[in-house]
Amino acid sequence: MSSSVFDPPHPSLRIQPVVVEPKPFREFKAHDTLSPTVLLNPSFENLNLGGESSTKGRRELVDLASEEVGGEDLEDWTNKEIEDVSVCCLSGGTGGNAICSTFSPMTTTFILPISDDGGSSSEILRCLGGPSIGDIRSRLIRLAPSPTSPSCPPALAAVTRLLSHRFPWDVDEKEAKDLWREVVEGTSELWDGIDGDKREVLHRFFVFFESELLQRAHKGFSFRNCSLGNVFLSSTQRFFLSLPAAIFLFSSITQTQGRSTVIPAILTNHTATIAAELANSQTILGQCNISHPVVAAPPPSAAEPEPPARPVTPSPPIRRRQHTPSFGYLRVEDGIESPSSSGQATPTNGGGSGSSQSSGGGKGGGGGAATKGGNLVFTRTRAAGGDSDEGEHEEEGGGLESRIQRIFYINYVGTEIYPLASPEYLNALESKEVLVYSCGSLWTSIVPCLALQGVGSAIAESNTLRAKVLLLNSENDRETKSYTALDYIDAIVRTLNRYDTPPPLLPQTQTQPHTFAPSAPHLTPSSFAPPPSPKFLPTDVITHLVYLVDGRVEVDVSAIEALGIKVVAVEREGASEQDRKGKKKKGARFDAENVRRGLGRVIKGLGRS
Repeated sequence: MSSSVFDPPHPSLRIQPVVVEPKPFREFKAHDTLSPTVLLNPSFENLNLGGESSTKGRRELVDLASEEVGGEDLEDWTNKEIEDVSVCCLSGGTGGNAICSTFSPMTTTFILPISDDGGSSSEILRCLGGPSIGDIRSRLIRLAPSPTSPSCPPALAAVTRLLSHRFPWDVDEKEAKDLWREVVEGTSELWDGIDGDKREVLHRFFVFFESELLQRAHKGFSFRNCSLGNVFLSSTQRFFLSLPAAIFLFSSITQTQGRSTVIPAILTNHTATIAAELANSQTILGQCNISHPVVAAPPPSAAEPEPPARPVTPSPPIRRRQHTPSFGYLRVEDGIESPSSSGQATPTNGGGSGSSQSSGGGKGGGGGAATKGGNLVFTRTRAAGGDSDEGEHEEEGGGLESRIQRIFYINYVGTEIYPLASPEYLNALESKEVLVYSCGSLWTSIVPCLALQGVGSAIAESNTLRAKVLLLNSENDRETKSYTALDYIDAIVRTLNRYDTPPPLLPQTQTQPHTFAPSAPHLTPSSFAPPPSPKFLPTDVITHLVYLVDGRVEVDVSAIEALGIKVVAVEREGASEQDRKGKKKKGARFDAENVRRGLGRVIKGLGRS
């Protein structure tokens, strides 16, 4: 059996996880009038909420929130400008891209998940496997100089246009393949303006991608809706066997502006798949099926013959991982593996044609993704109302049938695993001054960056993080229907407490069976004990909440401040009262200027603490 790239010749060369001593439990005394919503919330039920006088409780909370978290005196921050601050930003695709220009003047590390299995990435995952690179590619393109900017050199603008180009989805397969052939042969007009070394590098990796596809010609790769940026990034990752190396090359060619770096949350060369466990015990497999499930494509027109159907691979069963005494806990390099490289059947975590069969679904459909020749074209769904982002189609619809209890990672055989966070990710948490939980999809963009070993401890025990800021979504989506700000806080705190270290194993005689709906993938009985009492308090991982006053998510300021979290309200600049009321109805959203003003108030507030 051939060895994996994650199997070094000697055990001493393996990267060992950092062992962090458990943090001493601190009694948490809250205000007498703390909202019943918080008291009943599962993540706060073990926080030992006290019942002392309101004055004493509030004073202790303020003292807790204003503790010095590092060696530098906070008074030094009084005159600190936002450009002088170093930031670690956890985000996903669409929501984070809308505000990423805020961080261009700062020293910023963007942490992105690699679990997206939709769009152009779905077809790459189906045929080639590997980590999902769609969100990373879109962030790198956003950080590159705009091709329409007068200050952008023509040659650089041509490179960015090429890597931003996406083939149309509303063409037949032959036409899409002809467009790809022109790119590979160097005759496409997309090459205009690109000369010299950059053209050679780009062309070589497109040819390499073509050779990889030819080795798997039986899978019938579809170029409809194909992103050339995804092709280049996936090709370089496969060539170097390193996603960070691929990101470096992409950044170098596009000359990523500012002082920004992009880091994957998990360091792996294999496919990372997430699943959602709902409160009604159903399980949904794959990010697409959680956030925008696949729906049937509209019937082809008379002018376009119906393409032959691809065989659908049955969804593999999901099961809780069993204890393996001789190997201990499986690591990400042991569990997240691309079955495409080993000749096994492709699981439905890769999206494509099979993704539509892998959903545990929910009655709250509304929106989804239509399969267009293997790639997925999304219809994002709001819980109710709101404006559409440019280039997206949104529909009114409901949320999931039941609330999400947790997000967890599985490997290609359906076993739950506990991946380690990327070392660069943990280093960023230990060296940056401000942590930002970006706006975006809570459960499929932010939580996959948090449900990793070591992240909770790194955030709570960092000696450099001065502020841990949650940018509250201005409206809910399919994943967060009817959520309040307290629910967002609860999800983050609960996730960090649950996955910071692997849970202890139960004896086999104590495993508890689970009940699942017939439509949901079957899970075997769990071998793990319930999560222990939380060791991270809300203020350990979130110090500030920034929200838009025009937003549609309920914010109970008094209850949040009773937890020790400072609340910062931001109004849209220049908006009249009438505009604000109208936007309240439609659903306001964060933009770069709103985020900049909100973070500026947080930073100035640190100097006055």
